[in-house]
Amino acid sequence: MTSPLVPTPGQTVGPFFGFALPYAGGADLVPPGAPGAVRLSGRVLDGDGAPVPDALLEIWQPAPDGGIVRRPGSLRRDGWTFTGWGRSATDTAGRYTFTTLEPGGVDGGAAFFTVAIFARGLLDRLFTRAYLPD
Repeated sequence: MTSPLVPTPGQTVGPFFGFALPYAGGADLVPPGAPGAVRLSGRVLDGDGAPVPDALLEIWQPAPDGGIVRRPGSLRRDGWTFTGWGRSATDTAGRYTFTTLEPGGVDGGAAFFTVAIFARGLLDRLFTRAYLPD
């Protein structure tokens, strides 16, 4: 006789980002100072407004012409290939920053960055979008 399988609770994310997931150049989709480079930055705060010092953010974006980027090499930056993907850890004040190119609108839509947030206490990552002022 076998006993019925019982669901187990999910495991929360982290806090292990400080040594396992960030990598050199991960937040620089293009080198700082590259032609057309822009900075996307912000802060991650918890429900009480306190900074989250060990969150990890990922962005995905189209190229400036609105095309979907399909180039390999996201984890090994070569300094000139734009892959449309980046990863940034937060600092002790919850700040993150990316150096990238301004995304174009896909199929004539509004330009935006897709943002995923990983942090302790979350059972799954959170998704949001960051739109440009125009």
